[in-house]
Amino acid sequence: MFRYRCNGMLNRKQLHGIVAPFTALMMPVLLAIFGLVYDGGRIYALHAKLSAAVDAASIAGARSVANGESEARAAAEKFFRANIPADYFGSQPHITDISFGYNNADGQISVDVAAAGT
Repeated sequence: MFRYRCNGMLNRKQLHGIVAPFTALMMPVLLAIFGLVYDGGRIYALHAKLSAAVDAASIAGARSVANGESEARAAAEKFFRANIPADYFGSQPHITDISFGYNNADGQISVDVAAAGT
């Protein structure tokens, strides 16, 4: 029989057999935490790889924009594909937008590349 003492102290006899029910109750919580950590790690890795691929694509596009925007787009696509695998962590990374900005006052050209992994 389970008895509770008024002073708040439990002896070993009263705690006998508590490990299995406690483990059974905590297992779904631990599995949920593990799943969140695993998915968060995958999302972080995909984000880091996409950032690196977009940076490489932007630099390649900026270097070849002197040959025209179509050549710059082709170079950006080529470097993006070279820096991220087609099926990275089960996603399908792709470039969503390449835009060019020209500042005639100081002669600067900016290349913006956006990508997503679905």
